[in-house]
Amino acid sequence: MRQYESIWLEIKRVDTGKEVPVRIHASARKRLIQAVKLEKTKEVAPKKQVGMFKRQGPLKIRVEQCARDAAFVVVFFSLTYDASKW
Repeated sequence: MRQYESIWLEIKRVDTGKEVPVRIHASARKRLIQAVKLEKTKEVAPKKQVGMFKRQGPLKIRVEQCARDAAFVVVFFSLTYDASKW
């Protein structure tokens, strides 16, 4: 399993619109967001090329400062909709 694949699988597993929180150091926030987007692309792009594509909506990403430690942030990921579950 790739490093960020487990986060993407959890985003897919939860109900549409429900957020998946990930606590991470503030300096790694940008890397995490890019990596999760890449995991989505790695799954969706090959299916789209062969016509097996049922559309997954864009990722909604929200970032908040962690209440316990100022050096950390909580990144919330959710899918706006997921037609692959239909």
